[in-house]
Amino acid sequence: MGSKIKIIKLGQWWGAFLLLTGCSIHIGNPKDFEGKEKKAKPEVSVILSGSEFETDEGVTLSLTQVNLKSSDGNVVYEFEGDPTLDISMDEDNRWLTYLFINEPVAIGEYTELELFFEPQRAGTFATSSGNFDIISDDSIESYKVSTSIEVSEGTRTSVYVTFKKSEALEAVGEEENPSSYILRNEFTAGEIQVDNIEAPKQPIKDEAFLGPMPINDGRILHFDSTQIESLFLDRDCSIPAINDGDAIGCWKDISGGGFNLQQGERSRRPILHGSRIGSLPAIEFDGNNDRFVHENTNLTFVAHTIVFVGNFLDTTRNQRFFSFGSNDINQYVAAGTEEGNLAYSFYRNNAYYAPTPQGLPTVIVATYSGGDTTGPVRTAYVNGIAQPMTGSEETGGALNIGENPRFYLGASSSGSVDNFGGNLSEFILFDRELSEAEIEQMFAFMKDKYQLP
Repeated sequence: MGSKIKIIKLGQWWGAFLLLTGCSIHIGNPKDFEGKEKKAKPEVSVILSGSEFETDEGVTLSLTQVNLKSSDGNVVYEFEGDPTLDISMDEDNRWLTYLFINEPVAIGEYTELELFFEPQRAGTFATSSGNFDIISDDSIESYKVSTSIEVSEGTRTSVYVTFKKSEALEAVGEEENPSSYILRNEFTAGEIQVDNIEAPKQPIKDEAFLGPMPINDGRILHFDSTQIESLFLDRDCSIPAINDGDAIGCWKDISGGGFNLQQGERSRRPILHGSRIGSLPAIEFDGNNDRFVHENTNLTFVAHTIVFVGNFLDTTRNQRFFSFGSNDINQYVAAGTEEGNLAYSFYRNNAYYAPTPQGLPTVIVATYSGGDTTGPVRTAYVNGIAQPMTGSEETGGALNIGENPRFYLGASSSGSVDNFGGNLSEFILFDRELSEAEIEQMFAFMKDKYQLP
């Protein structure tokens, strides 16, 4: 059984990563160029992208092996599929998470890729009408892609290969009512990107604060960057992130609820850094497009408490470090800063509090007891102190999370504006209002953990 590559709609196109990597992934019998001295090897990645899919369509392919061949045929790298990995994408993951990451290869020119799939059943094509088997073409032993890849010392090369639904999938039987689909050899090479390999990264020490959480009742989400084992390079939470500077593709929920946050698009992945909040690690969001997202969640709550530990690099910006819901009045909740003030929003029903510290480690706690927001039902605390409200855009009404809500960490619910710029060490969500005594207890815990002044 090979690796599964799920190709699901991404706005205007679809895609999947096959990253050829050298860390802990099996390399099958690489043969170096004859007469060449072995040196530190550069790295190669292969990305498989798809297009022309409709809403509710998706393809799962069972990959068993990828071969990379040199121009003279003397070097062949055989990268076996990993049956434990199930790679998938959604609308916010235009680049699929890693199947293989940056595989080291010899310097030279490569001219062909070979893709091998399960011989009888290469995958599944899911449509609104049902799921259909994808069958390998009997006349094709392997799916070959001609290309020209120049690999030089000290570089990391990414090769993009395109899969078009209309050309690669051929219906068996009637076009409107097929029995299955045949996978044709219509994979074509596209863009090639070459980057210099970065200097070696420094491993982050696991300095997690081991004290027990003081409050667990109602804790439905918990993301903690000091728990290094909860951070991963890929969106499937399979490749641990351990180095300062690692881009995070998955942040595991440590509350026990299994609500893991993912980011498959590499350019949108926040960065892990050590010693950002106190002496402990934090995740840096660039304020541009970094964010984690979870679609169509099954979270349900009205009353709640939000806990944030981190800092804001520029509090004058309109930004949200968290949002959940859909874009309609009182149908989402978000928190962040706006013109220097702390903003606690129920979408067009906003409350503003005293200015938030800029650049300094900060613990923010925001609570909502439920009920009409024209009353004193929302409270915000900064570093353990309840903040006076400095303004509001209250329209009244109670929080009522809308249908098909999205959960964002590092951005607003719209997904395109109000992106968080700063460092986030810890985020906790409770499905109830914490008492004042519990909030004092929580702040004392965080102050001790992060050695705050």
